[in-house]
Amino acid sequence: MLVLLPIPRPNPLPSSSNSPSDPDPVAVVWARRFHVDPALARMIIRAADRHGLDTALAFRLVQRESRFRVFALGDAGEIGLTQIKPSTAEQLRPGITVAQLYQPDVNLDLGFTYLAWLRERYHGNMWRAAMAYNEGLSAADTLPGETVYAVTLVGAPVAD
Repeated sequence: MLVLLPIPRPNPLPSSSNSPSDPDPVAVVWARRFHVDPALARMIIRAADRHGLDTALAFRLVQRESRFRVFALGDAGEIGLTQIKPSTAEQLRPGITVAQLYQPDVNLDLGFTYLAWLRERYHGNMWRAAMAYNEGLSAADTLPGETVYAVTLVGAPVAD
């Protein structure tokens, strides 16, 4: 009987520093909350900040899309932490390679760039932006209300 074992892949995340001179207490808190490596938490926080995204929303997106798995591959060819499609990544950064989409910092930057662009497209409506991120632009433009995905990321809308 042939048994196939998974090919071990090197961890692409930089090792987190245990040096007292380089602690990142905010990253440590987020890392503990979501059970991830502090180095990954730091990358998510920095990428979210660069794109003006709420940190909690950024963590929920990565959790929902990939369960924090750097090498996640979706059914429709989505790649990495933010499950970005290569075609979307190419529109955002011409010349990007599939291999680069597996790099956590690149993937987070592109995924959050796309979400920030969607936020602008929908005039700050994060429910529509989240719907578009998950369902596509046409679904976000035509579906009434909020999807479960959008509520999971953004929270339930508050009635006036």
